[in-house]
Amino acid sequence: MPINGSVGSYWSHTSSAQFSSPCSSYKGIPNATSKYREASAKRFIVTGTGKIVRRRTGKQHLLRKKNAKRTRLLKRFKSTAVTTTMS
Repeated sequence: MPINGSVGSYWSHTSSAQFSSPCSSYKGIPNATSKYREASAKRFIVTGTGKIVRRRTGKQHLLRKKNAKRTRLLKRFKSTAVTTTMS
């Protein structure tokens, strides 16, 4: 199936051999990085026993109308189920 448009003309004149860097390993697509790993590294923590935990939502703003018990419980970490979507 041919690729149409300006992207198609770009891909027809370049070879995929020049995109052999490790950060562009997704089938010759230039500048394809796995930035989702950086984002998930900021949001999830692996504990010493191997569990994955995350912060609870709802503790960023509008805290005046939430009672003390609710905000105290929001400090705790929540255990997360491990699922793999990419292989």
